[in-house]
Amino acid sequence: MSTKRIGLIAVFTLVIIIVIIKARPAKTPNSSQSSSGKPQVVLVATPAEAVSVTRCGEIVQAVRTAAQHGVRVQELTPDSKSELIARYHVLQTPTVLVFDEKGEVTSRFEGEAPETLSAIQTEMGRITR
Repeated sequence: MSTKRIGLIAVFTLVIIIVIIKARPAKTPNSSQSSSGKPQVVLVATPAEAVSVTRCGEIVQAVRTAAQHGVRVQELTPDSKSELIARYHVLQTPTVLVFDEKGEVTSRFEGEAPETLSAIQTEMGRITR
């Protein structure tokens, strides 16, 4: 066989391998969930909002309280390089995503309207039981 053919076969094989690897389903943030079976929460907010006396601060505190009760929480800043921000189309802060044990988004909350704060507090209470 000529060197040119061997090279083409090698390149073709590498392309096939790359396509197979890229075609695998991506792991959700919930794939490393705790053994308690509780959902995982992803919170996107700026750190300064956590200590503010605003609804955003209350949202951050509600999510952190759920973490103290065994819910896995991943906090991200809006400018982080996490692919989760792009994957879940996070466009504003705060954003709270709740994942079930299968890694599916079951609840999504954006912004800091009074209704949003109330809904987040209710959801965090529900998943910590």
